[in-house]
Amino acid sequence: MKYGNPAQALSLTALLAFGPAGATDDPMAPLAFLAGHCWTTTFEDGRHVDTHCYEWMHDGKQLRDRHVVTGDDPVYRGETIYAWHGGRKRIEYRYWNSIAGQSDGYVEAGADGTLRFLDDRYVGPDGIEYTFASEVTRPAETRYRITVRHLDGETWREIYTRVFERVEAKAAQ
Repeated sequence: MKYGNPAQALSLTALLAFGPAGATDDPMAPLAFLAGHCWTTTFEDGRHVDTHCYEWMHDGKQLRDRHVVTGDDPVYRGETIYAWHGGRKRIEYRYWNSIAGQSDGYVEAGADGTLRFLDDRYVGPDGIEYTFASEVTRPAETRYRITVRHLDGETWREIYTRVFERVEAKAAQ
């Protein structure tokens, strides 16, 4: 699978893995473990590497994820902004990528710490829309696992599962 297709773009949005929200009233708490760190995974082909770096914006009111997929020329880039939507009482996000695609969706944090990226609607530069859903679990403090699914007609099909490892931010940029 090429990294520039809609399924890959989703993983780049979903790029996220979050842990339990913890005892706080901060609605962005489920994403807090990502902030200030970079996370990386190597694709099954052993050639492409996806690195995401997260930083708080506006005193922790939003979270920015900038990522780059290396292994091809030009490299693939994307950016996601996560923010609390007070009216809908949920974390929502918008993703843009270097091939002129964009995605919108929302995050639901389970009591067990599982993060679900739901109703992710990716629109490619050709105007075609794809629907994705992802689930993120955290098997270790320095690792998260993401499973990405695509809606194919009436059936959800798994595209892949990948594990991201935390790396030093300066080494990843």
